[in-house]
Amino acid sequence: MGSVRADIIEIRGGLSDLLTEIALEDVVREMNTLHAAAVRGRMAPGTWLPVALASEDDARYGLCLNNPSHAMGAGEADSLAGATAAAAALTPTDPRLEYRLVRDVSGQPHALQPTLRLRIEHWRSLARRIWDSLPQALAAAGQPAGHEPAPLLLGRIWPSSGPNVVADFATAQDTEDLLSFTDAVVRGSEPLHLRISFCCHVLALRRFRLENPAARADLESLLARLESEIYGDYHLDGQSAYRALRSVGWDDDLEILEI
Repeated sequence: MGSVRADIIEIRGGLSDLLTEIALEDVVREMNTLHAAAVRGRMAPGTWLPVALASEDDARYGLCLNNPSHAMGAGEADSLAGATAAAAALTPTDPRLEYRLVRDVSGQPHALQPTLRLRIEHWRSLARRIWDSLPQALAAAGQPAGHEPAPLLLGRIWPSSGPNVVADFATAQDTEDLLSFTDAVVRGSEPLHLRISFCCHVLALRRFRLENPAARADLESLLARLESEIYGDYHLDGQSAYRALRSVGWDDDLEILEI
């Protein structure tokens, strides 16, 4: 089946939990539970077969209440949109998870089972969230409040207008100072996914990717230093998500990962 478009319900959790505690099986179980609740609540007929719809472009996936291969008339399509929105407002059975409605997603349908195909999409989604966690954390940080010093990472790096959120900060640093700061972040107490994200954002800069092989090797060594924590803290899906992050390509013009 080719690409289809539909509304989906993402089953979301905290990134740290998804990397360390919540496995794909938990997410799939919640998807099946949500579909059953939608049928019981008459928000969706039992004939609407659930699938997971995965977006290749956005590295995201979610529950699609209706199998996209089913032909729908205009009236049924409207009913489906309303049912999906109503189902997304339900309360998850797993308190670690939440539902989020995403409209008009283009993607590939997957069986609602923890198959390898869906697991790969799960890894891609987690990898994207690791990469995206840094700008989200910075945007939420605001200015430091009170007299307590801000954490090293959030106290020194602030949101920028560029595609790479560390680019403006890095421009003002010479290579040695930037590597020293990155080393301090990697050894610091920030959440592991933020330290990974920060190091990857620095590695994406052209000055390291293309112009300074020695400094690039130093950055790769810093990421390698984090791997013992990854294998100690992350479960198998989390470890695979990190490997997916490290295997993607780069956009050397925008200085970002091509996830």
